Amino acid sequence: MSNVLIITGLSLNVFASVILLIPNLRFEKFLEDERVVPTDQKKKEYFQIKDIKNLKLGVAGFVFFIIGFILQIVGILINIYR
Repeated sequence: MSNVLIITGLSLNVFASVILLIPNLRFEKFLEDERVVPTDQKKKEYFQIKDIKNLKLGVAGFVFFIIGFILQIVGILINIYR
């Protein structure tokens, strides 16, 4: 059981690192990504679509890293206290 948790945690960490690499692996630039979207009319703040996509990918990668590390820790603790 604990080995399954450790392997699952490691595979989630690999998946998370691939998610975080996606913005850097893109060789094609899409015109849609360069579009500017206003976010706050009062402060006159604007973001590009690619920045919003990168933020979402970063959050998803971070979540998968945390879940993976938690599964690894639980698996190791099960091994220790068995």
